[in-house]
Amino acid sequence: MKGSILFLTGTTLALAATCAALLHQVSMERARAQAEATLRQQWEFRFKDLYRSRSNSQLAQSVAPASTTAAQQDRASPAPRPSESAPAARSANERFLALLATPAGHSQLLAEGKLDVRRHSPDLAKALRLTPEQENQILGAEVEQALKDQARAARCGLDPACSVSSLRIDMESYQRPIKDLLGAEKFSEYKSYRKTVSARLQVRELRARLSAANALSDEQADALVAAIHEEGERFGAEAHEMGRNVDSFGSWTGSLMAATEGTGNPPSDSEILSSAREFAHRVRERVAEVLTTEQMREFDQIQEAQLVQYQRILRLRSDARPSGQ
Repeated sequence: MKGSILFLTGTTLALAATCAALLHQVSMERARAQAEATLRQQWEFRFKDLYRSRSNSQLAQSVAPASTTAAQQDRASPAPRPSESAPAARSANERFLALLATPAGHSQLLAEGKLDVRRHSPDLAKALRLTPEQENQILGAEVEQALKDQARAARCGLDPACSVSSLRIDMESYQRPIKDLLGAEKFSEYKSYRKTVSARLQVRELRARLSAANALSDEQADALVAAIHEEGERFGAEAHEMGRNVDSFGSWTGSLMAATEGTGNPPSDSEILSSAREFAHRVRERVAEVLTTEQMREFDQIQEAQLVQYQRILRLRSDARPSGQ
């Protein structure tokens, strides 16, 4: 399933820093890269691209409300074009590499990365039956791999002959440290967990909004995660059959999906938004079988907020397109 993830700030500065790319140095090249650079399963990019944009945006002192995963892959800055600020782009990459090269800087980036992954991994230890020590090891392995990938992208960004969007990741090598820590059987569970992270985030947000009298039971939560994830898989498969890519707009509160370009006649932004609304409607119908009236009311509010933010993202991308495109 082809897809891309947009990460939205919510309430924390850490996530806001992650989401700097779309509003900062957006171009049509990155918009195209969005459809091409994220042909991986959800768990593969759930953690690895999160830190690339966050660390670089922090170093550049640039905080903005939204971004895309593909933009995050370009976040280490492709070769500066005349319209871009080459000194600023190079400074961010050079400062990141310099920080990573020192023991203290590496430790700082590792600690910050682990904090972000933990926030974006609801109930990881519980789902995989991990001890606190094992969970910490897994988070560390994820971030170490992300930092290596980020460093490669940063070095590419400093090379005028290198295009960050053309970099490819050896996923087998990327996954090996985690697989070595978990073992084959639990690693399979880990991959399944990563595929459902978006649904788990949405369930976590819903639980936080509900009063004690309307709290989700564990059984409801599990059923809700399954329903949201299954509907996303079904929607993605249908879009793929039509030759469309899938734009998966995500945040700390879950994600929406929409069928995007991929055929000879790319849909308009209004059609993409309509597709997102269709997906939201389908999810609502599924979860209505699990939730009470009050719980459903809160769930609707979460999805409506996501749709509003997605509409803003589409508007930003439209404004960033060169005239006539």
